[in-house]
Amino acid sequence: MSVTAIENEPTTLPIPKVYMDLMHNTEQNPKYHAEGNVLNHTLLVLREFYELAGLGILDESEKEVLYWAALLHDIGKPSVTRWDGTAWRAAGHEAAGVPIARNILLQQQDISPTQRQRILDLVKWHHIPLRMGLRKASLSSYENVAFRTDIRLLGLFSLMDLKGRICENANEIKDLLHNFTEVIVPQIEATWGTFQEIQTRFQACCPLIKNQIWSALQEQQYDQVFSLLSTGRFLSAPRCRCFLSIGTPRSGKSQFIQQAYNDLPTYSESRKGNESGDLSQGLKDFLSANLSSGQSVVVDGCHLDEAKRQKIADFIRHYDTEIQYLYFERSLSEILELNSLSVLPLDSQFLREAYSQLHKPHPWEAHGIEIV
Repeated sequence: MSVTAIENEPTTLPIPKVYMDLMHNTEQNPKYHAEGNVLNHTLLVLREFYELAGLGILDESEKEVLYWAALLHDIGKPSVTRWDGTAWRAAGHEAAGVPIARNILLQQQDISPTQRQRILDLVKWHHIPLRMGLRKASLSSYENVAFRTDIRLLGLFSLMDLKGRICENANEIKDLLHNFTEVIVPQIEATWGTFQEIQTRFQACCPLIKNQIWSALQEQQYDQVFSLLSTGRFLSAPRCRCFLSIGTPRSGKSQFIQQAYNDLPTYSESRKGNESGDLSQGLKDFLSANLSSGQSVVVDGCHLDEAKRQKIADFIRHYDTEIQYLYFERSLSEILELNSLSVLPLDSQFLREAYSQLHKPHPWEAHGIEIV
């Protein structure tokens, strides 16, 4: 196939034209992408998707995920691609692509929140199989990935991504990716089950066991994780709940909380504070007083970063309390519109930066995560 033919493909893809133009105008290192610009590569990966979809090994939900991943996996490259004096580099393009992809997917009303997250996981981690293979990662490192995303789809997509480019070390990469899909993935699924089965087992556990699973995961004690997932699901329910909101400013968190939980004590906590990111004394006193007496509460988190969010969750774990995250996903345009209607509007550039920093937490960081 000729590059010219690829560039002349129909432009009726469900991506705003501005992004297609940016991808078309973003060059790549010919050592790894001799097919040319990012749009060329994207269209080649899309062709690989259609070939894979015709093999009958994917269900309809998997087809939807891989289709959108093919379109969006490198959409962050235009924002980070730089000439380093010898070649074009796109360091960090995976993470840079997540907020752009999320914004596009939020315009697609027929894509469910669960499907949206599966797509964003592939955008964020589509190079993981290759990078872990190159550094000869341990099985436990692969297991850590398997606890938070569908590694079967990740492996299938990594092969699509490889076949959609022309690179000097294609055979070496192909061997690494085939090892991931044909050896690593079956080995993990034989032990742990599929990603959905793992998450179902986690959700069946009581909060106390979920706390122990999270602690074992942090300490990379995977035998303990396996044991807890297998046996620890039938203990008593917690005394109360703590709802913690996660989202950018102007994403409607406070209004939602006022409407849905107006009968619960509420405390507002932001990422601001001392340099260590420790919790404010006011929040500690609020949680201690209420949770120790069995009173459910709400913490309205304003632009919390991952470190502070986890400190709040760890503090709550000391009580017989279920931690429920309320994860607010809004399109950037909706956030900017809500901001424009505010009595005290925030700087739009600050909101754009906050939006780019939003990532869904690990599925086990809380006892449950609700996408609002």
